[in-house]
Amino acid sequence: MRGGARTGDIVIDIRPDRTSLGTEGYELRSGARLSVTAATETGAFYGTRTVLQLLG
Repeated sequence: MRGGARTGDIVIDIRPDRTSLGTEGYELRSGARLSVTAATETGAFYGTRTVLQLLG
């Protein structure tokens, strides 16, 4: 994405160095933007499911 995340964006970040999250874990942070951070694609997927549930 050019220019980085903007206010109101949802950012999904896979960071393999975040091993403390495990293979299915994720971290949600909210502020000017909402971020889902996970160590694996599986964790990121589960994080997006949670975001969808919160939006519903």
